[in-house]
Amino acid sequence: MTTPLERVLYVLRACEVKRWHNETVLREQNVGNHSARVALWIVLFHPAPSLALLKGAVMHDLEEKITGDIPHWAKAENPSVKIAVAAVEAKVRREYELGFELGDGEHMWLNAADLFDAFLHIWQEVVMFHNAWMQGDYERCSNKIIKNRAARTFPDNMFQVFTQLRDYA
Repeated sequence: MTTPLERVLYVLRACEVKRWHNETVLREQNVGNHSARVALWIVLFHPAPSLALLKGAVMHDLEEKITGDIPHWAKAENPSVKIAVAAVEAKVRREYELGFELGDGEHMWLNAADLFDAFLHIWQEVVMFHNAWMQGDYERCSNKIIKNRAARTFPDNMFQVFTQLRDYA
């Protein structure tokens, strides 16, 4: 376990971890910005978000201070990487007391808001800033949202906004 000061200092540094480090982006995003946006999307779309869900939103990527921002596809395509990263993340959560417990259906909301924020960042890069380097990520992220919607793991109201933005492109 850590002291409150150590915990605060860890979180401060974790919030500064750079996302999209492996891509050519025109706008940088860090974990703190991303986590706040995930919480905002939950507040905007969820009819009655719990404190636990909001806590999960703001804390879900703080382990990246240790692991770095490993792309979802890298873990999805390499099960051994996913397992190893999950073990490190669990250790960091225990050490810095960053755990959170989600209730029924809340994992779906957290994952959807996380994915929606990734889509929005990519959408801005591709549509607003004409960053052709991110086109492949745009297609990959859009397809994942469509797949999740088909599996009923992406909220209707969030999906409606996604389709409007995608059609806008």
